[in-house]
Amino acid sequence: MAALAGSVDPRVGAATHYHADYVVPYWRDSLIKTAQVGAHLFYRWPGTWGGVDALQRKARLPEEPRIAALEPLSPAHGGAGLALAESDAVTAPDEASSAHALAQSAPAPNRPDRVEFALDPAAFSGSYAIRALSLCAGKPKCVAFGRAPATGGHAPLGFLYVRDNRTGAEGAWWDCAIAPRIDRAQCLPKGPAQDRLVAEWL
Repeated sequence: MAALAGSVDPRVGAATHYHADYVVPYWRDSLIKTAQVGAHLFYRWPGTWGGVDALQRKARLPEEPRIAALEPLSPAHGGAGLALAESDAVTAPDEASSAHALAQSAPAPNRPDRVEFALDPAAFSGSYAIRALSLCAGKPKCVAFGRAPATGGHAPLGFLYVRDNRTGAEGAWWDCAIAPRIDRAQCLPKGPAQDRLVAEWL
């Protein structure tokens, strides 16, 4: 919010690009390095494009500019607009939907070490592990079940994360039919093997 309101960290100034010091992006040599903050290197555009003036808006526009190429798609750009698929609609969550989302992620009252959450098929599959880690934060033992969207009334297991701090056991497995993995060892087993894996952690 501070950045959107115009706040600038004086250490990076007019920098518009950055990267960690352990990577070498292809664009690095075309920009001018301005600072290093911790493990991150900051760059600005060369010439006038990299000056502070280029980043300051001289006058606020009264509204978003109308873009001709977008007119057929959006009423905001002058067109009638195309109907969005239900999954594409972006709405502010109401209290009921927020409570439902929390209930989906909440551990069972008698099993605080077990959490379930719904998988978003459009999301990057690596985000499932991040979600599981956040749901398991602070729990010495945790099992996080990610359920794929229901098909025929059944929500199949699409992701499984387990951790036991006492034994040091930890693992994450994806259903590779919906989230292909380079390392096949990360694929969730099917049939009896999956049942044994889940039962071991229930």
